[in-house]
Amino acid sequence: MKWEEKFNNLPDHPGVYIFKDESGRFLYVGKASSLRKRVKSYLSSTSPKIKNLLAKAKELDFILTSNPVEALLLEFNFIKQYRPRYNIMLRDDKKYPYIKVTIHEPFPSIYLTRDLRDKEAKYFGPYTNAKAARTTLRLLRKIFPFKTCRKTKIDGKPCLNFYLGRCPGPCRGEVERQEYMKNIERAISFLEGKTKSLIKLLQEEMEKKAENLEFEEAARIRDQIRAMEKLVFKQGITTVEEKDRDILGLALHKNRGMVSILKIREGRLIGEENLPLKGVNGWMSEEIISSFILQYYSQTSSIPEEIIIPIDLPEKDTLQKYLKEKHGKKVKFHTANTKELEDLLKIATTNAQFKLLEEETGKVKEIDPLLYLQRDLNLPQVPYIIEGYDISQLKGGEAVGSKVVFEKGVPRKDAYRRYKIKEVRGIDDYGMMKEVIKRRIRRLKEGEIPPDLILVDGGRGQLNVVKETLWEEGLNIPVVGLAKGEEKIYLSWRRYPLLLPRSSPTLKLLMRIRDEAHRFAHSYHLHLRKKRTTHSLWDELPGVGEKLKKELQKHFPTIEALKSATEEDLIKVKGIGIKKAKNILETLRGK
Repeated sequence: MKWEEKFNNLPDHPGVYIFKDESGRFLYVGKASSLRKRVKSYLSSTSPKIKNLLAKAKELDFILTSNPVEALLLEFNFIKQYRPRYNIMLRDDKKYPYIKVTIHEPFPSIYLTRDLRDKEAKYFGPYTNAKAARTTLRLLRKIFPFKTCRKTKIDGKPCLNFYLGRCPGPCRGEVERQEYMKNIERAISFLEGKTKSLIKLLQEEMEKKAENLEFEEAARIRDQIRAMEKLVFKQGITTVEEKDRDILGLALHKNRGMVSILKIREGRLIGEENLPLKGVNGWMSEEIISSFILQYYSQTSSIPEEIIIPIDLPEKDTLQKYLKEKHGKKVKFHTANTKELEDLLKIATTNAQFKLLEEETGKVKEIDPLLYLQRDLNLPQVPYIIEGYDISQLKGGEAVGSKVVFEKGVPRKDAYRRYKIKEVRGIDDYGMMKEVIKRRIRRLKEGEIPPDLILVDGGRGQLNVVKETLWEEGLNIPVVGLAKGEEKIYLSWRRYPLLLPRSSPTLKLLMRIRDEAHRFAHSYHLHLRKKRTTHSLWDELPGVGEKLKKELQKHFPTIEALKSATEEDLIKVKGIGIKKAKNILETLRGK
């Protein structure tokens, strides 16, 4: 064999190996703790990709390194420089912007860039959504003003941003570096996700200013805190442990892949990034994840304490050492080892599958709305069964509740239920909703299948009633409230409502379920009102249905005429015997 002799002659030493084609172009770059063992394994590989690589390659080079970490760094640099055809690559990674902080300058700037050549700067990203990154920077500048220009000299000529209050204007020479660096350090803390610590620091500073009677300064810091809270607490997922974590979800299809990263900082979800991969066909999942980690975390400054991976990595120790050397902080890789982390990993994996499907179909309409629902609401699983509830009443009268069921996004009308309110009197929507949910829970305890999601027609108040009623009975079912008008989505697991565009498949599905629950409840309410308005003593006669009622009315046109009748008179009517005649007359005399 042409390769066997070459592979046997490789040293049993850490290093990088490079397969080249006949013109010397890099086809594949790999690293290994033992070059000989790693490359020899290719001979017995059944992977079509490996076989194709060996058929195309004409030359094998190698470079020895002093340790596996050094080999990892060299591999990354070669992949970045030569972009070999058979390596797993972050697709189109050059187009993604980063937020750059020129921390080495006396008065650092913060701005978006795609140029990562300045090794002394700090970089945050990549941001797959450039518009979202610009929005983040714009809002951040309002809270902690900083310069975005490349100007490093003091020339006394500030730009418009200075007059708009978005930049302290260090170019004028009137701002102290120490004061300016406070804003930069706080902006970095925000970008790193250290928002909880930052808010606590600002609160302490505000209190000190107030104690020193510096009320204007205290008010300014108060406004910073409020603006921060508005930005930060829009995310709903929180974890028990207040750690910094990245959760990696992986989805693969043919030669394409997607990694979805949930960024947890101080125990709170602060963002999500979805990064497409190419060249994944034929490689094992652990090789794909290792390659992604090497490329992604080599270029960003936002490194968490833990990275939760979907599959254990044989070379995770080497990756941990490499990132520690590169970023000066310890990073731990491990798989999901708690129920909470398993749920988050499911969300990340679903997001990755969703994004990959969206890229491949190219059409939003072709994607199941339930996948959108799971992604937008951050649900741990696809909500195949959704129950919608509503209350309908007029000043407390003819109060009813409804339950509609949607299975796989389609109404299941045989599972619809109507509830006539029995226990609550007067105008009390919350009490009525509680009664309906309690009656539903009784059925669940008898063995009926619980829903994956409950939707109530209403806002935070209705949602809290349902949530608390479920908790009292030991049930943990996600609850969503959809308020009419602005169509705000209230979630039982987050503080602030979610606002989605009217075109969102998630909002459309929730509105459809909400409106169906409302229609079903309202139609039953109208039926009861109609029944009440047409109700008379004729309807209260025992043992008298519609047919017999019509027969009686032929003989006795009015209730008064019926009241004047004797038993003998009633017995003459077809369908009435002595017993029934007595019961009818007793009922009438009782009225």
